[in-house]
Amino acid sequence: ALLKTGAHRDGDEAAAGVGCARNLAARELAENQCEEDALFCWFRCMDLTNHFAETVSQEICEAQGMRLECTDIFRQTSDGFQHGDYYPQCTAYTHEATAFPSI
Repeated sequence: ALLKTGAHRDGDEAAAGVGCARNLAARELAENQCEEDALFCWFRCMDLTNHFAETVSQEICEAQGMRLECTDIFRQTSDGFQHGDYYPQCTAYTHEATAFPSI
C-alpha cells in the first residue's frame, strides 16, 4: 500500500513520516496502483472527484471524448509524481504540467 496507518506504532522505524494529521507514514512511492474508484495523483491514490467536487470516471471522460488524467488547474497532465494542486479530471489536453508563471 502507498500509505500505512500508524507505522510508527508498529515499530516500523524505517518509514518516513508524512506531514499530515492523520497519523500516516510514507511507503513505497513507486507503487502507483490504486483501487478502481481512485487515480494515482499528487503522490497518492485520490478519489475520483475533480476540482469542482464533481464525480469523474474513465467512462464519464470517454463519453465526453476525453481521458481521465491527473491534472493541474490548467488541465495539464501529470504522472502523479509531481507536487502541486493536482486532482483527477477529464481532459483532452496533451501537454505535461509546467511550472506556474511568476506573479
